[in-house]
Amino acid sequence: MKAHFPECALSVDSLLPFQDMEAQIINVCRALIPELQDADDSDFDVCRINGGITNIMAKVSKKDQSVVVRVFGPATEGVIDRDREIQATCHLSRAGFCPELKGVFKNGIIQTFVTARTLTPEDFLDDAVVAKVAKELRRLHQQEVPGEKESMVWTEINRYFELASAVTKFESPEDQRKLEAVSFDELRQEINTLKEIGARLKGPVVYAHNDLLPGNVMVDAQGKYYFIDFEYSGYNYRGFDIGTHFNEYAGFDCDFCAYPSKDRQLNFLRHYLRPDDPEKATHEELEELFVEANFYALAAHITWSAWAIVQATSSAAIDFDYMSYFFKRMKMYREQKAKFLPVVRGFLAGKSK
Repeated sequence: MKAHFPECALSVDSLLPFQDMEAQIINVCRALIPELQDADDSDFDVCRINGGITNIMAKVSKKDQSVVVRVFGPATEGVIDRDREIQATCHLSRAGFCPELKGVFKNGIIQTFVTARTLTPEDFLDDAVVAKVAKELRRLHQQEVPGEKESMVWTEINRYFELASAVTKFESPEDQRKLEAVSFDELRQEINTLKEIGARLKGPVVYAHNDLLPGNVMVDAQGKYYFIDFEYSGYNYRGFDIGTHFNEYAGFDCDFCAYPSKDRQLNFLRHYLRPDDPEKATHEELEELFVEANFYALAAHITWSAWAIVQATSSAAIDFDYMSYFFKRMKMYREQKAKFLPVVRGFLAGKSK
């Protein structure tokens, strides 16, 4: 069933300097939010929200009403299914996972502004925070969201690889130098290795966020947790969503030392598997999910590495060094592969006996 929400054909030019976007941002708010239709420009306060590396975010306020306007990054439709994202956001906002979807314009969405704090990697050193996020992720994974219910992991990896390997030229000499240092043959070989192992491991397919970094988790003063930015969401192996989340403890600097230890992972997994009584999680189910998460964490590194090259071609409006991010993710991939792939192979060998 198609979700229903206010829509308009207006757009915001994401290539403009932010101050020049403000009038267009106000116009889409007027078009989609009835309470704002008759407001003068001077009634609005528009400020940029920093932190995103795909989209441009703004908080728009008029007296005691505030919304968040998310302008999609330029040319991101090649890597993000925006129709799927909008349908998911509408469904999941009604289920209480994310702020209410107020409307959709040609290249973005508007949601209710929630007074809440965005989490940081340091927050996940707190066992209580880990437990609450694990339980909320389990609740997300139990949702029935309209869409294709096959795991998207290998389809998405292949798609990003094809898009990335087609990139041959950057305007920036520094980015061009980095691109010429990328071995797409090596990347393809790593993908094939992971696909071969993944065909044996698999795991339950759930509705997944697929990008649950700390900055996509918020908590309000009452302790309610929100997940935001469902642009990469879709049906996937549960291990991919959890492994992606563990990877993001390292932040955008890809500090491998911040990757959670087995004990910290097991704390998360206990609360995920048994939200009402974590201590009832069995050794067998914990080990199985531990293996799934750390295997699919490798697949996530490949995904986001290829994604970074694609983003580098079209995201000049966003201050982020995508090509350097590619090499950081691949470095982290190699380190984790050496540590965890033998564990995965040992687990699969034990299952085949």
